[in-house]
Amino acid sequence: MHGLDEASFWPRLGAGLLAASLTWAAACCLGSRLISLALPSAGRSTRWALSAALGYGLIGSMVALLGALHLLYPQLVALMPACILALGARRILAVAADIPAKVRLARQRLLAAEAVAKMALLVIACALATAIIAAALPAVWWDPLAYHLPIVADMLAQHTLVFNPGLTQSGFPLLAECAALPAYALGSSAGAAMVTIFAGLVAALMAREMAEAIALGSGLLATALVVSSPLWLWLSPSFYVDVPFAMFVLSALLVSLTASGRVGDRKVSVLCGMLSGCAAATKLPGLADGLLILFVLGWAAKKQWVDAARWFLAAFAATAAGWYLRSYVVSGDPVYPFLSSHVGATAAIRLFAARYTFMTRHWCGGGTSLGDAVALPWRLLSDPRHYCGDPGFALRAGIVLFGLAILRRRRSLPLAGITFALTALWFVGSQQQRFFLPALFAYATLVAVGATCLTDRLRPVLTSALLALGVFAVASNWTPSLLRIASNSIVPAFAYIEGKQAAADYLSSRLESFDTARYSRSQLAPDARLVLLDDVRGYYFPSAVWGNPFYQPVWHLDWTASAGKRYRSLVARRIRYIVVNANPAYVGRTPHDIEWKVLAADSRSKAITALYSSDGVTLYEIMRSAQ
Repeated sequence: MHGLDEASFWPRLGAGLLAASLTWAAACCLGSRLISLALPSAGRSTRWALSAALGYGLIGSMVALLGALHLLYPQLVALMPACILALGARRILAVAADIPAKVRLARQRLLAAEAVAKMALLVIACALATAIIAAALPAVWWDPLAYHLPIVADMLAQHTLVFNPGLTQSGFPLLAECAALPAYALGSSAGAAMVTIFAGLVAALMAREMAEAIALGSGLLATALVVSSPLWLWLSPSFYVDVPFAMFVLSALLVSLTASGRVGDRKVSVLCGMLSGCAAATKLPGLADGLLILFVLGWAAKKQWVDAARWFLAAFAATAAGWYLRSYVVSGDPVYPFLSSHVGATAAIRLFAARYTFMTRHWCGGGTSLGDAVALPWRLLSDPRHYCGDPGFALRAGIVLFGLAILRRRRSLPLAGITFALTALWFVGSQQQRFFLPALFAYATLVAVGATCLTDRLRPVLTSALLALGVFAVASNWTPSLLRIASNSIVPAFAYIEGKQAAADYLSSRLESFDTARYSRSQLAPDARLVLLDDVRGYYFPSAVWGNPFYQPVWHLDWTASAGKRYRSLVARRIRYIVVNANPAYVGRTPHDIEWKVLAADSRSKAITALYSSDGVTLYEIMRSAQ
């Protein structure tokens, strides 16, 4: 844990914003020189957006290099963005000197803008404000608590990137975690969440640039549609790496689609390969998306496709190959654990890999048959929560404009084809909405383009309607009566934000396991080790390992054995405490293998003794009679 994880709202807000601002300023500084070399004729907004994305990937690669050298000390990592900015001080001062003129120009444009444009800017501002406030709240979401935050905390504790077989995701590509590490070191979970918001904003700017390249005047609506989506409002302030992944994919697509005749230039191919490599170094689906981007680049390069492909692949490999080599070295599986069901070193590993792959494929969604494929568009529109998320009413209603863009704007066809291809890749994988972000943001781009195809009378009416739906999505997070449909509600945190509730009390009200975690930290010995028997959200627990066999291959209790044999392997590894989450809200959400009757019998026989219980989460001690 970080010292600011349980701080009050304003210190977390300030530290998080400072950490994110420094990180992304450093990213822009790092990437701007390379982008200027590769795309000297691109517009300023395009260059800055691509500079930010590329620079963020470079920061992640630099952190990974420090990790390989065992140099991930908190002070050094926290100072990294400031050091980068110091090296680019001359360029930064030149940019800063131009800011007053840019502010005056922006003010003039705002005053002269149409009412619909002002409404779009208001939606964007409200969405960003909501996301920033949500990011400053103590972390409560599943994946960040389960592995994103534990992984970055472990990096700082171990000063390197450690593969922990009991934490499966530590064997994944970790570029996004590395890129967020300086912000985490400086600003705790708030810093990690804030840099993810910036990644989400850059992704929205990529949608803007692609929309403007197809139809002038559509970019602002594209940005508003992206940032007001409930998916964006949920994932961006929550340190989900799906957001920077989408940013990298859209960045590579923007380069390949809008390089203005320079696609055959090796600098463009290298840039596209680096951005695609960053996506693959963030999430495994980046491998398939990289092949799609390579196809788009080759199609744009025409007769120069061989040369373009060669430079693309070289840059892609230079950026991503190290992560897959690491996975192979530590686990024997370059895409761990998804090939381990076939190449696993032991039967236990192969069994776990098959179980994990099945779980991730079937966690959400509606199957992968031909009938499911035919029904997919209707299901996504009518029941998106079946896929563990909701893009929002605005994007669902925008399907008509998406079709209109395809029919009326010939320049929309390449991006439409890419959107369908990204959807197909998502369909055959894990059908979770958060994995759908690249396709969704490309879709949002074309919805905005479709709005420009309307008549002068209809355009402001329908655009205003879409923006009103975006306002509703943002406002639902502030409205007590809309808790059930809000994607990242601020309502439970009102007392915390006002300073009337401590962070620990806020976490207690939001996370059923927090009180047990707090008791464990305060009452157990500093070197005590725990196993979380079913819950995997262990960030707030001290020295906790996962015991759920659906998530890791190391720990598994034999419920058919005697109590002494059942807990012997835990005691042998100095694990004397067990945490069991029997809260109905949790047990119904994830698979586990606990035999509740056997566990109760062990408690009655005093093989294990309950030390503390709250909200259905119980801390047990393994007694000597069971050792």
